Amino acid sequence: AKKPFACGECGLILQDGVDQCPRQPSAQTTTDWQGYVIIIHPSRSEIAERLNIDQPGRYALKVNIDKEDKHMDIVNRTENKLLNRVEID
Repeated sequence: AKKPFACGECGLILQDGVDQCPRQPSAQTTTDWQGYVIIIHPSRSEIAERLNIDQPGRYALKVNIDKEDKHMDIVNRTENKLLNRVEID
């Protein structure tokens, strides 16, 4: 079975044969992703809240968006947003 694409912006795992995210059409997509969570009722889900997900769907937890080992880790990106980290000189 062929691995589906995931969106590099929102992490949405796309349907078979689809390689463009319907929610983030300009975002890169890739089949290089790891782990996933299924969100059924985002408004009632603590996981959806922590991951900043507001629509039902299957979401990758880690999406590797380029070959140089740089990756977008949805969990860490969201935690950084929630913590509102600020660097002080």
